[in-house]
Amino acid sequence: MATSIHFPASQEPDGQRKVLRLRVNDADENIQRQIATLSSLEIRELLGVTSYEELRLKAEKEMRSVNSQVLSILRKSFNNKKLDKKNSSMARAGTYSGGRGDFFHDLFPYLEAFSPQFVEDLAKKYKSDARIILDPFGGCGTTPLTFTSNNEGRKAYYCEINPVMQRVIELKEFFRNLSEKKRSKLKEDIGKLSDSFYENFSFVCEDDLIKDSYRKVFEGSDIFEDSTLSQVLKLKTEIIKLQCTNEPLGNALEIATLSSLVPASNMQRAGDLRRKRPKERERISADIYYHVRLALEKIASGISDFSSQEKMSILLTSDSRGLSSIPTVNADIVITSPPYLNGTNYFRNTKVELWFLGAIKEKGDLGILRDKAITAGINDVRGIRSKQNPSGLAFESLSECLKGLDEHAYDRRIPKMVRWYAHDLNQALSGTIFHLKSGGTIAIDIGDSVYSNIKVPTDKLVAEILENNGCRIVENLLVRERMSRSGQKVKQVCIVAVKEKERSAERYFDKQSSSWVAFRKKVSGLSDAYKKRNWGHSSHSLCSYQGKLKPAIGNFLVDSFVPSEGKFLDPFSGVGTIPFEGALAGKKSYGFDLSPAGVAISRAKVWAPRDEEVKSYFLQLCNYVEKNAGRQSFNQWLPDFNKNLVEYYHEDTLREILAAREWFALNHPWNQPVSLLLACTMHVLHGNRPYALSRRSHPVTPFSPTGDFLYKSLKEKVWQKVSKVLGSELPENFVDGKIFETDATKCWPEEVDGLDAVITSPPFFASTRFYSANWIRLWFSGWGEFDFKAGGKQFLETKQLTDFACYDNIFRQSKERLKEDGVLLLHLGKSNKCDMADVLSKRAKYWFSSSEVFDEDVAHCESHGISDKGGVTDHQYLLLY
Repeated sequence: MATSIHFPASQEPDGQRKVLRLRVNDADENIQRQIATLSSLEIRELLGVTSYEELRLKAEKEMRSVNSQVLSILRKSFNNKKLDKKNSSMARAGTYSGGRGDFFHDLFPYLEAFSPQFVEDLAKKYKSDARIILDPFGGCGTTPLTFTSNNEGRKAYYCEINPVMQRVIELKEFFRNLSEKKRSKLKEDIGKLSDSFYENFSFVCEDDLIKDSYRKVFEGSDIFEDSTLSQVLKLKTEIIKLQCTNEPLGNALEIATLSSLVPASNMQRAGDLRRKRPKERERISADIYYHVRLALEKIASGISDFSSQEKMSILLTSDSRGLSSIPTVNADIVITSPPYLNGTNYFRNTKVELWFLGAIKEKGDLGILRDKAITAGINDVRGIRSKQNPSGLAFESLSECLKGLDEHAYDRRIPKMVRWYAHDLNQALSGTIFHLKSGGTIAIDIGDSVYSNIKVPTDKLVAEILENNGCRIVENLLVRERMSRSGQKVKQVCIVAVKEKERSAERYFDKQSSSWVAFRKKVSGLSDAYKKRNWGHSSHSLCSYQGKLKPAIGNFLVDSFVPSEGKFLDPFSGVGTIPFEGALAGKKSYGFDLSPAGVAISRAKVWAPRDEEVKSYFLQLCNYVEKNAGRQSFNQWLPDFNKNLVEYYHEDTLREILAAREWFALNHPWNQPVSLLLACTMHVLHGNRPYALSRRSHPVTPFSPTGDFLYKSLKEKVWQKVSKVLGSELPENFVDGKIFETDATKCWPEEVDGLDAVITSPPFFASTRFYSANWIRLWFSGWGEFDFKAGGKQFLETKQLTDFACYDNIFRQSKERLKEDGVLLLHLGKSNKCDMADVLSKRAKYWFSSSEVFDEDVAHCESHGISDKGGVTDHQYLLLY
């Protein structure tokens, strides 16, 4: 074993920094164990030297090597018990290395984490009877996972702003929840995957979505070698596939890939993320399959070393500064470690993983994320933070250091950084204490910093914030000490306090009832004209789709809850009914959907068509079809729900359809004009009128076809539909919206923020299956044999059949992205099987303090000739605020 001991340049006669690689053999096991807990400063103090030169001279005098001299001194020091064993234990537990060997701790490298032992020791000593814990800076989940491990009845809440770490915690919870039988099966499946790893990926396609965003996020930077990038894109495809068919194996592959991205890249995580040096590139393989296999083998070897248990942790909010805006959880204890004021950029350090998860899609997304976090580094001082100091409290603990920094800081941003850090930390800790019971304990791990030779006493700042919020400091534990680059001692401490005074409860947004009452009156008094699905703008009929919301309802919702020139989101936008009504009303609309067909239709609706762009792409489509239709074969896999696809079309028409499908696949992800062409093509794929390419069927659900096999020109039918769309007028105040092909239950795009409302109609419980009702259009927009076999497992309509917890991320992110007076409005279905409004209002209680519900009579709903409309008896409107 070797340990590095650093000697600062300021103490060396030649002014050069020195590093001693101390070699310790197995016979000195005690030394190995003890020095693992110590910083270089603490080791130098034990040696009684300040410089390497001083140590070298001592060794020379004793006629020893420097290594032998150090070991001799350390043996005497430890034998004489110069080291406080209690502090030594605390020092090791308070670092990432202190948790090595723990299965969950090792799943993903997060050097800023403390160990599980640290949490156990603090909870046992200061609040052994605690049942509820809160960690406002969750990191990799050490606090919530450790506290709830093997303890029935305990509950944990946490905050974490980094989407990568949110996902890491989710995956850890998933593995902990697996039964012994499922863990045994996972171990077996990992073995099979590893045995033929390279063969398994030889025919896997690259993921188009993150391939496109790679170019946008990294702008030509070679984060990966080309061959490695191809492997990464194939891993993404396989992860998505496995998570539909074998979720444990898919999740294992995901966490293994996340932990392998940086090692296989051209980057190195050393403090901050930087480019690898030539020697590092030579030493570390760029073959990500190699790294992933190693990670999977570690998972397989440790997956049986713990007992399974139910999920006991809840992500309250990503930004802990928003804690005071949600109902209190009445925590018994808080154990946390806020970001240190040390310049570490937690988002830049995980930007590769953020891209892989789809959390950043554009270059600017990383900056948006950074702006949402605690100001902890000099590069965080941007935008408003660079232009002005924060308003609010002035902290006595920082007054002297700020005077010095205002005068002597080498960068004018440094004093601003310190002031914003204090402001942000005060918001976060004040909100945290709001959630702590009277008599509850709060333990905060924090380290101080030095800038321009001026110490910033962040430990004193934390103590001042605690006392300002009614807490009494009971202990200040020294965890470890180290030397700053300027040669000053800095320390890591754990401040323990007890809440003595109860803060007055926050006042939540008291929604004025006028909008709600007016909306209820509108819906209850719908005239026959409003009840029809062809009400409103003609583009609502851009493409038939089962399960589409009545346009009038979308209009009333937007008009009632989104102010003039406001901004809103529909996270289950389907074919874009609600976002389109917003665009027509001059309001900025966003939408999410997982269905590629729905995404294309929605994207086309919320865009004011540019005729020349559409015509240019249409000519490209026609040229491709003309050149490639003849080579299309019917021997490939084709869907056959009601009848095989070949039963729907004349063979020449089908060849044109197959060629057109190829063209759209080559142009994915689709821009607005391509989306418009795709929507128009999907509309004419089947129906019971002359516009349709198929034999006589149904325009919504493609029932078994009847009639003659007649050739119909794809070019002719599509252009007829396109011409109608281009000929329809839009209002002058029309505002283009934006539709994302993304899963609303996962991380939302960062640009979707500052919303006046979230308005949506999620799939009704155990009702219509969108993926089977729209099977031809889903096939045409890219679905293959695997997607249909998976049976829509990735869709909310399937997930909610098992557990309504799939809505938690939707509620949380809605609360985070809404303005202070914003609302979440859900259009739901009530049936004999489930009262969705009742179930979801109970799940939403962690994020929204109030709710309103009313039911709508749905006896007037049309059947469209479809006998099975699901078991819905009432439509419900659930307002959350």
